[in-house]
Amino acid sequence: MPLYDEWNEYYEKNRCNTGEEDEQRKKRFEVVSKYVEKQFDPSKIGGMYHYGDFMDDLLNDIKQEEINRIVEDHTNYRYKLTHQDLDIGLGAHWIAVRSHMQYGKQLSVPRDTIPALFKSLKGKGIIKRSCDLGRPEP
Repeated sequence: MPLYDEWNEYYEKNRCNTGEEDEQRKKRFEVVSKYVEKQFDPSKIGGMYHYGDFMDDLLNDIKQEEINRIVEDHTNYRYKLTHQDLDIGLGAHWIAVRSHMQYGKQLSVPRDTIPALFKSLKGKGIIKRSCDLGRPEP
């Protein structure tokens, strides 16, 4: 369990804190940290997503032609979706589901998650494709 200064620095840097830093924030940390330390169970976190984690199942479960048909019949997306794109989408969903505080209640992925995941993987040289949210319909 991090000490207050380490925790506070992390939360300030990642813009997770609300309000100004004051004595109340430190008191809340001290109260909550006791419970977190007692209750935190790393075995319940599950594994992290790594690019390609879902690829074998996707390749076995859905053919490229079926992906193309679904996109054509049910979206206005103008690019070809690949199994790799679906793997990233499932990875983003996995990240959202496993990080939600009420396990099993997260049924969607926050709007910016998928483009951010694509950008990160592309920035690291893992993939070549990109993704954006596109322009809203007028």
